[in-house]
Amino acid sequence: MLVIGLTGGSGSGKSTAAGFIREKGIKVIDADVIARRITEKGSSALSELVSAFGEEILLSDGSLDRRAMADRIFADKDARNILESIVTKGVVKRIGELIEEERRAGTPALVIDAPTLFETGADSLCDVVWLVTAPENSRLERLCERDGISTESIRARMAGQLSDEEKAARSDVVIENDSNLEDLRNKVERLLKNTINMQN
Repeated sequence: MLVIGLTGGSGSGKSTAAGFIREKGIKVIDADVIARRITEKGSSALSELVSAFGEEILLSDGSLDRRAMADRIFADKDARNILESIVTKGVVKRIGELIEEERRAGTPALVIDAPTLFETGADSLCDVVWLVTAPENSRLERLCERDGISTESIRARMAGQLSDEEKAARSDVVIENDSNLEDLRNKVERLLKNTINMQN
C-alpha cells in the first residue's frame, strides 16, 4: 500500500487539495479530525491541557477553544512542546493504527492530511510526501477571510511552523498553488495519476 503524506502551511490550500484527492475515491486520513476527537469534551487529553494551560483555553460549554489554543502555541514554543507531548503522540499513534487497518483491508493507496506532518514525525509513516505551497500574500488573504483574525496573528502562526523552504527540502513533491482552483485540481489529479501508475 502506498502511503502519501500531504502537508502545507496555514492557508496554502492543502485542505482543498485533500478534497480533490477524496473526489478521486482515495482514502484520506485527516490528522486534525483525529486531534479533535482526542481532545473532545470529557477526554483525558483535554483535562491534561486544562491542567497545563488553565481554563482560559475552554469555551463556555467546557469544550476546547481551538483558536485560543492555536494562538497560545504558535506564540510560545514551550507551550507548543507541552501540547505535542499531550496530543501529538496520540494522533500519530492513531494514524499508524488506521494505516494498518487499511493495509489489512487491501487499500491500494491512502493519504495522510497533516499540517504538521514533519513537526510531529508523522512523515516517518509515509512512503512519499507532497507539500502544497502558496505565495504568502495569498495565504494571508485566505486566512483573514476564513478565520477572521488579524494579519499579525497569522504571521505569528506562520512563524511557529517550519518554513516552506524547510518543508520542501524534506518533501518528494512540491505542489505550487499559485493560480486558481482549477489549476490546483489539475496539478493534484496529474500527480495522482503519475504516482499511482508508477506503483502499478
